[in-house]
Amino acid sequence: MNDGRPLLNVRDPLHPPPQGWPVLRLGFRPFYLLAAGYALLAIPFWVLLYAGFPYLHPQEPLLAWHAHEMVFGFVVAVICGFLLTAVKNWTGLPTPKGWTLGLLAILWVLARLGPWLLPLPLLAILDVGFDLLVALLLGRILYKAKSHRNFFVPVVLLLLAAANAMFYACLMRTIGMNWLHPVLVALALIVFLETMIAGRVIPMFTRNAIKGIHQYRLEWLERILPWVSIATLLSWIVMPKGISTAGLALLAGGLHAVRWWGWGPLTTWNKPMLWILHVSYGWLILGFLLLAPAALGWISPLVLIHVWAVGATAGLIMGMITRTAQGHTGRFLQADREEVVAYWAIMLAALLRILPLLFPVLLTHYLLWLIASASCWFTGFLVYEIRYLPWLTSSRIDGQDG
Repeated sequence: MNDGRPLLNVRDPLHPPPQGWPVLRLGFRPFYLLAAGYALLAIPFWVLLYAGFPYLHPQEPLLAWHAHEMVFGFVVAVICGFLLTAVKNWTGLPTPKGWTLGLLAILWVLARLGPWLLPLPLLAILDVGFDLLVALLLGRILYKAKSHRNFFVPVVLLLLAAANAMFYACLMRTIGMNWLHPVLVALALIVFLETMIAGRVIPMFTRNAIKGIHQYRLEWLERILPWVSIATLLSWIVMPKGISTAGLALLAGGLHAVRWWGWGPLTTWNKPMLWILHVSYGWLILGFLLLAPAALGWISPLVLIHVWAVGATAGLIMGMITRTAQGHTGRFLQADREEVVAYWAIMLAALLRILPLLFPVLLTHYLLWLIASASCWFTGFLVYEIRYLPWLTSSRIDGQDG
């Protein structure tokens, strides 16, 4: 078991001890806790409503609420927590903390409660306002640091805000579009963000943990892969059916597979904090490959949506919120029993969610599959919340700030 020993148990005498509530000292602390807590409650609640539970329906259509909250609520919270922490490391400049970070967290919580408490226009202002505020805060820091390499971060966040605004416009019938379209746009943006950030961190984490590992990096592949990914995702949004989308999907999936293989995924089987990231990236590759038969009408598009949303996104999230929470609270990076249970639970949740969509013969017991998947999901995030709540609400054990 991880005994909680710090990486360095020496306080820097040149810096005063950190001040204020520990939970508001760096962005990952409140947003990881809020996102995990929301995840473990929202999915079982969604299954109850889907099963016909007659009470506490949100003002939005039920399926719209589920899709929106998983993308713009849960995933965006994790992205913001990660970026509010990572941008500080990338630039050396401070990111919001203290009362500013607390107000951001409160704004996010109000937007989650809004479907039951607020008129739709006010809810839209709060929810989209949160996205815009985080994008502008991070963009200002990156501009000040002249961190040109990372300018894609506020751009993606601004595009997510635009997709969120479009979602509410659809619900209010301001524009004549199905509400699902902006949700899929947001999912495509998230998949693109994952390809960019995972391409940096997964091979680095693997190389640092496995000494002497042989990896390869193809520069031509790294240059073209973002553009191929963008083209494929745009084609999926604009022309979800068609041979051109199918061809791009196979090309993108193949290129991502070549990239992933170069990171040495087979060497990570006995290191859970690594294999969860590699396997989750494998789900991302599978999503691109499954887009081809979906574009040709051979399988339901719900398959690849859940492959990306549960297998890839939730898997990468669980891998990153355990790793970064340990590292930024001064602990050794070590996956104990709790982390392994959480990792397997999310992987099983993805598999159980996708199987009945992939094999229609299983649809006769669809609700049972939903319950089984939701139970695994709930288990994974409950384990995380119990394990990490004391760590994220207390000071770093090495005495440093953050």
